[in-house]
Amino acid sequence: MWKKLLVVDDEIFTLRLMEKKLSKDCEVEVAATGEEAKNLIQSNKYDAIILDVNLPDISGLDILKQEKKDPLAINHHTPFVMCSSSVDYETISLAMENKAFDYIIKSFHMDRLSDIMESISSFETAKEKMAV
Repeated sequence: MWKKLLVVDDEIFTLRLMEKKLSKDCEVEVAATGEEAKNLIQSNKYDAIILDVNLPDISGLDILKQEKKDPLAINHHTPFVMCSSSVDYETISLAMENKAFDYIIKSFHMDRLSDIMESISSFETAKEKMAV
């Protein structure tokens, strides 16, 4: 199913929880800052990226915008799942306008994250079949 995911979150407990849950099925790389995430995103291809909106140094939304704006970027077509601790409808709207695949609130249950990752997988499989 998955080969390589990137999880970006400055809350170490949340970061490790997602890493543990997701690493059962694939390789998971993690980043705790926006700068670290940008470096990884610019140099590695991922099947999906889970990105916190509120990072200490760079907004996750800015990272999303930059990646989706550049059609030559390595992860331009990679699904981004944005996450945040707060329910801010303006931020959610901005994430979706900038081509985020989904947006979850960090108080999520791991089952919700698994459902989203399954949706991305199904979507990618359908795209591959249509391309043939």
